[in-house]
Amino acid sequence: VPPDRIDRLLSSARSPDGQRLAIGRHLDPRAFSRALIRTPIDPASQHIQFFDLRSLRIVDDIGPGVRPLWSGSGRFLSYHVPQGGGEQVPTDLVIFDTSVRREIARLQTTDIVNSSVAWDGDALVYLNGSDVHRWDVAGDRIMASIAAAYLPINGLPVISPDGRMFVNAVGADGTAPFTAFVIEAATGRATTLTGVRWVEWSRTGHRLLVRYDDHRELLDENGTVHRADVPFVGTSVEW
Repeated sequence: VPPDRIDRLLSSARSPDGQRLAIGRHLDPRAFSRALIRTPIDPASQHIQFFDLRSLRIVDDIGPGVRPLWSGSGRFLSYHVPQGGGEQVPTDLVIFDTSVRREIARLQTTDIVNSSVAWDGDALVYLNGSDVHRWDVAGDRIMASIAAAYLPINGLPVISPDGRMFVNAVGADGTAPFTAFVIEAATGRATTLTGVRWVEWSRTGHRLLVRYDDHRELLDENGTVHRADVPFVGTSVEW
C-alpha cells in the first residue's frame, strides 16, 4: 500500500526504534464522506494497524482501537476501545504485547477525555477518577490519589509524556487567564499557578511551558524556573 493510500487516518504513533507507525484508521470509507449517511458507522470499524516505514506498507491489523501509544521499549502498545454514536462514555484501556501479538491487560477507567495516559518506560501511568494508577507486567496498583480540589469538573488534566506529572488547566476557554495545578503523579502533591494563559508539556515531559500575559516560564521537573519577559501573543511552539 503506497503512502498516498493511507487514508481515513485518525492518529499515529512512531515506534521507539523508528521502524513502524501504529496508526488508527477508519476502515469504513463513509467515515469522512460528505455524503448523507443513512445508517450509523460502526465504531468498531476504527482499527489499529502497523505501518512499516521501510517497506511503506501496512503489515498488521490488531483490531478495533483508537489513539495508540508505544511503551518506552516498544514492546507494549496501549490504545482505547472505540466509542461511537456521539456519546461521551468511559473507554477501556487495552495493553497489547507486540512480542506475542496479543492483548495482555484491559484497564477500566472513568475518564472520558483520556488525556491522562503516558508510558514511564514500560510502565503505564493513567488517571482513573482521582486515583493515579501504574500498570506494569507485575500488575496494576494505585500510586497516589489527587485531592478533589485539584480536579474540578471544569479542568482538563493532561499527563506529561514521561508519566511523572499532571497539569490541570481549570476553566481554560481562551478568553481569560485561568488557574492551573501542576501535580506529582507519585504523590498527588500540587503547585498552584494563577493568571495562566496556556500550558504545554515538552515532548519528553521534563519541562512545562507556562504562558502569562507579560512573560513565559519554563518549569523544570526539579523545580527550577526559567523566565522570559515577553508579552502574550498567540504563537505556536516547537520543542
